Amino acid sequence: MAAGVSFKDDSTLARLERKGLRTWRLDLRDDLGVVDAGPGYGVETVQDRLTPGAADRIAERRGRSDVLLVRHILEHANVPLDFMDALTRLTKPGGYVVIEVPDCGRALDGCDYTTIWEEHTLYYTPETFRQGFPLAGLDVVRMESYPYPFENSLVAIATSNGTGSAVRPSLSPLERQRAVTFGQSLAAYREQVKRLLSEHRRTRGPIALFGAGHLACIFVSVFDVAGDIECMIDDNPHKRGLYMPGSRLPILASSALLERGITLCLLSLNPIG
Repeated sequence: MAAGVSFKDDSTLARLERKGLRTWRLDLRDDLGVVDAGPGYGVETVQDRLTPGAADRIAERRGRSDVLLVRHILEHANVPLDFMDALTRLTKPGGYVVIEVPDCGRALDGCDYTTIWEEHTLYYTPETFRQGFPLAGLDVVRMESYPYPFENSLVAIATSNGTGSAVRPSLSPLERQRAVTFGQSLAAYREQVKRLLSEHRRTRGPIALFGAGHLACIFVSVFDVAGDIECMIDDNPHKRGLYMPGSRLPILASSALLERGITLCLLSLNPIG
């Protein structure tokens, strides 16, 4: 039997069903006690409500799974070890927990500061991802990195060994330096970006940022460039007419590019699709 913990597991569960496996997925209302569960609730709610105690109650009612899918939620966990403990309690002895997280190695190496945003508490690389499992009493059976143009995915298949390691793993010097460089480079990158945008606005005219999403929000905030940007551009009717959090930049339709004489439009959208 295969199980999933959030809507992000649905497509994989559907494929397993087509191969003849029985499946189930956690229900926000019935399993996690979210009385008014609706479209506004996501993985943040799941990681908060899926405690070891809740997992025991769910396992008693539903039974434990042979394979538990956990896609793109561990990086949201406020208390990762408790969350991973809950996952093992939903899995049979000898069963497998399959965890998928984004690989932030490329973003760290490229000093892409927009990778840091409010919904993630953990930013994994292949090394740090693997080293977290022994702390949670899990042995990694197999780990793979699946390449994607924008951001790779790390997938680990693990099984419980019944005991968590009290020894904190030691990171390689290269991994430590990657984090140090990322932190220490921010000031110089911020100054460079602010200088370029300020000079363009002064000599050539207004600047807009296309795509009023989290990447644009963190870009404006981290680089402190709200004063150099005229407006945000987004044709989503649910966003137009509103303002960006923090910067209070207005969100306008794409027609504003011509109406406001925008001379530089920065893209914050996924460049792949």
